[in-house]
Amino acid sequence: MEGSPTPPPAYAAYPRANHAPTYGTSEKLCRLYRGYCGTSYTFLCGILVYVTFLFAGGVASSNGMEILGNILFVLPVACVVGTFYFSIRAALDIGFASGWPPVAGILLGLFTPFMCLVMCAIMGFIASAELKKYGIKYRSFRGLDKNLVKDTIVIMAEMENSSQPFSSPV
Repeated sequence: MEGSPTPPPAYAAYPRANHAPTYGTSEKLCRLYRGYCGTSYTFLCGILVYVTFLFAGGVASSNGMEILGNILFVLPVACVVGTFYFSIRAALDIGFASGWPPVAGILLGLFTPFMCLVMCAIMGFIASAELKKYGIKYRSFRGLDKNLVKDTIVIMAEMENSSQPFSSPV
């Protein structure tokens, strides 16, 4: 008596995890991630601006502390310069990765220090929406997986370097 034939193996019909995304380039993804992280520095400098202005104003208004208040006024100015630097750099990186003209990134970066909390949130949402196109998901309360982003950048760079332009023999 012959046994029943074995059924063919069943395969799951879902995409495998070892494929590289087809959207964008490794340079765009690298700059997008740098811009996303730069919004954190912009937010930190913006908070330092508000806190140091309040602290310097409180110290300057106390009796006999005018000199210390004037000295402490340098710290908020340094924080404002840092906020402008980080916001313009992050906005330029996000704008480059999103395909915007450089002027749009500069304007976004110039407006960010004035409305720090709102603009940092907007820049973060723009960057995370663009990162989703690369297949990188934002995790609630944990942010982005840094290792996944770096691995994706490496895979994309290897694919870009390995693809040689086709030249027909003469």
